Amino acid sequence: MEFNFGPIPESSALPLVPPGVYLVEVAEVRTRLNQEGAEMWGLRLVVAGGKYKGTTAAWDNLVWSPKGIGRVKRALRLMGFPVDGKLTLEPKDLVGKRVRVRLVPDHFKDPVTGEERAKNRVPFGGYLEFGEDRREEEQEAPREDIPF
Repeated sequence: MEFNFGPIPESSALPLVPPGVYLVEVAEVRTRLNQEGAEMWGLRLVVAGGKYKGTTAAWDNLVWSPKGIGRVKRALRLMGFPVDGKLTLEPKDLVGKRVRVRLVPDHFKDPVTGEERAKNRVPFGGYLEFGEDRREEEQEAPREDIPF
């Protein structure tokens, strides 16, 4: 392969989708324990349609603790899981599920380089019903990408 890198600026940052409301799909789930010892599922959320289809929108954590379990329940319900009673679930069961989320800008310090980096995050109330938070609809995937 031959490529002229002369006019290309060097970058170590991944491209970000603009903040807004998106239909996303769970592409990957990683499990670990948080500082208090509660199980935490890290979800890699990718945009499910439109201009940014396939781009990682954000990583989000579902924390199975008394403080976070209400958020876990809402997220799972909006992904289509029955949460009215007992539910047996493995992290892999979330892969491929779609849900609407609100993305807000955030920053983090890269532990390797020490640089400040931009990222998106899903706020605590960022898992949305269809029809909720329509003020940012222009960032949402096209209607034909929404599963019925």
